[in-house]
Amino acid sequence: MSKKQFDCDGFEIVPSKRNSKNKQTKIPSKDSKFSEQDTFINIDKTIKRINSAVDDLRASNYLEHFLKSVSTVLSSRKLEAIVCFGLGHIGECNISRYQLALLLCLRDSFECHKVLVHDPVFYKTECSVLKQLGFDVIPENSEGGYVISKQHVTLVYFPHCPKQLTNNFLWSNWSTDLEHCILICNSFTSMIENHPERILKETVPYICKINPYASEITLENNFIYTDIFNDTSIHHFPKENLKNTESEFWSKGDKPTYENTEEFITALMVEKCEHGIYNVKACSCNLTAITVRDPEAKLNEKASGKSNGQTTDQQLCKAIDEMHFKAKSYYDYLHHSRRYKEINVEFKGKGERSVSETARMVGFKLPHDPKP
Repeated sequence: MSKKQFDCDGFEIVPSKRNSKNKQTKIPSKDSKFSEQDTFINIDKTIKRINSAVDDLRASNYLEHFLKSVSTVLSSRKLEAIVCFGLGHIGECNISRYQLALLLCLRDSFECHKVLVHDPVFYKTECSVLKQLGFDVIPENSEGGYVISKQHVTLVYFPHCPKQLTNNFLWSNWSTDLEHCILICNSFTSMIENHPERILKETVPYICKINPYASEITLENNFIYTDIFNDTSIHHFPKENLKNTESEFWSKGDKPTYENTEEFITALMVEKCEHGIYNVKACSCNLTAITVRDPEAKLNEKASGKSNGQTTDQQLCKAIDEMHFKAKSYYDYLHHSRRYKEINVEFKGKGERSVSETARMVGFKLPHDPKP
């Protein structure tokens, strides 16, 4: 039997059964790792770019209005902690760097010494950058399930994050303790106006419930780069508003679950990618995890006439390598979908041409245009 051959990506090269030339079928090697390969980031250059973004932000009217709004909400209270989820790749994405710059300005302006950050896509070198800047990196993906202080004010920052993350955060803190929270995220008002009410109540019920009792400060998007802080608002929950709720209003069910939300990276997704599909605990497919006889051991038994009872950790699947293919494809889909969105936001052209502009470009006239 010929020796198995693998290419540079770790794929097993399987010759085609047909006699056609230059045709090969690639099967992922079972020992390949799904954990993302860490990308090298130049720490010094990254910190220099972040400091440059801080300088741009401090020179803007946007930051001045932003800090005044937060200060008004705080009143005489002291900011105890700042928590940020979903910054993205600060070493690669310009938008992420400016959002991090806002976080630095908040910390310095309000002299807050406790700043916690997390994003499941952080590279190791990006975590090192954040630690050098004085931030604490949360290692676990709590999916927004951070519990705020019951005595002091916590500022929570979700820059352009999925609404499911905000919904999870509200579920984790579903009580009158929300009066101690300042939530900076995508506008609740914009979300309610631009999505069907039925869909929102099904997918993000806690946002829908709290919205009538929340006070929203809309921020004018006048920063030099309009695609960084667009649709960002400051939300807070005044004590007098929360007192108007009935006791059953604060009853909550199990932790929310979501379907078909590729933009929301759950802990289970990360666990599958890191540990591989052959880990029984990490596998969520409807397959029965069983122990099967090792095929090589079976051949040895036939040759020796003895049964040694060897077992393996293989799993019973519909076809050989089928689950391996699915897990690898799902991981690649999640990773590249996130990268596509970052690149699309950063480099996409500003707006699209109107119907009349397009018609003029190709030499057409619209029905309502005046005739010559």
